[in-house]
Amino acid sequence: MSHKPDAYPARDRHSSGILNAPNVVRYMILFALLGILQASLGPMIRVVAVEHGISAATAGWLLSAFFVGSLCGTLFCAVAGERRIGHLSVAPLTGMVAAGALGLVFLPSWPTQLGAVAVTGFGFGALTLMINTEMAGRTENGGLARVNLINAAFALGAAAGPTVVAMTLQGSSPWGLVVVAIVVLATVRRHTDTCAARSESETRSQQPVVVVPRQLHLFCLLLFLYPALETGLSSWETTYLSAVGYEDSSASMLNSLFWVGLAAGRFAVPAVAARWSPARSIQVALAMSLGSLVLIGVPALAPIGFLIAGVCIGPINPSALAWIAQVTVRPRRTSALAVASAMFGNAALPTALGYAMAATSERTLPVFVAVAVVGDLAITLGLIRVHSRTSSFQEQ
Repeated sequence: MSHKPDAYPARDRHSSGILNAPNVVRYMILFALLGILQASLGPMIRVVAVEHGISAATAGWLLSAFFVGSLCGTLFCAVAGERRIGHLSVAPLTGMVAAGALGLVFLPSWPTQLGAVAVTGFGFGALTLMINTEMAGRTENGGLARVNLINAAFALGAAAGPTVVAMTLQGSSPWGLVVVAIVVLATVRRHTDTCAARSESETRSQQPVVVVPRQLHLFCLLLFLYPALETGLSSWETTYLSAVGYEDSSASMLNSLFWVGLAAGRFAVPAVAARWSPARSIQVALAMSLGSLVLIGVPALAPIGFLIAGVCIGPINPSALAWIAQVTVRPRRTSALAVASAMFGNAALPTALGYAMAATSERTLPVFVAVAVVGDLAITLGLIRVHSRTSSFQEQ
């Protein structure tokens, strides 16, 4: 029997320049700001439609431009990140996010605003991939805790996004998003590089289980379906609550409950990370999500159901990224493919949910989301089985 190399070498178990506590805190702040910006795009659709005299459906291209930009940024980081992105990579990408936010507020025409949102999306996609990959690391479940903390900060920022838009609307003032953009720029100075490539010798010394093609396909499918849970519920929560009898104003106010729950779920993961693997975290989260969807199906309990759904769903995406980091030699490239799949899901599944609800009833939202949850649960079980077989083969 050959000697099995340590998949988590000692040097990775200790804090490096990018994994120490001050940098984790700074990334949490940056992710909170990114959450504010992304969550602001939905409420900004109505603002842009009124400003330019276009339909809400046309103004909805803001979201499409953002996700197309995010996809391009993710793929750019995956292809060029390990070879061409140098020590200054974080600064220009963060600057792109801030510049796009300022452009959305100050540029005069609709096409230029679309371009600004795409620029923001590009920086957003590259930054989230880079930082998530580095925070996940290869430090067993330490990466699981870190990646959930920074994504919890993102969810808290997303819960505040509609408030920022409300500030923007007061007295026709743009200062809500302007302040966010300026603070994003202020974070550039303190960030260390997260996209610097590991040396070849270090990569060879760290020999986690190599992702096989079937495993990679399952990771991509897992994250492709995931937006039906997060984006699907958050996007259609207001519509669903209105359909089951809540006033429009109340339904809009309750929309932040899901994001608050999402943040709480991610903040809770570090408490169990020492005992639960990423795979175990995803299994439990998906199983509990089914129970929360039952609550959403009861009109009187629907708001608390959305809150609990956020808590349950919160750990899934960051835990999947931590899982990828543990089982692949090149986690950034593998993560990029999985994240790109999630972005395709973001573009397709919430819209598909809308058409499915239109063809049946707006009250069927939890039923259609439950289908995606069951699908992700089956994929997770398949990943565990494939990973177990691969690990057993390498031990021989």
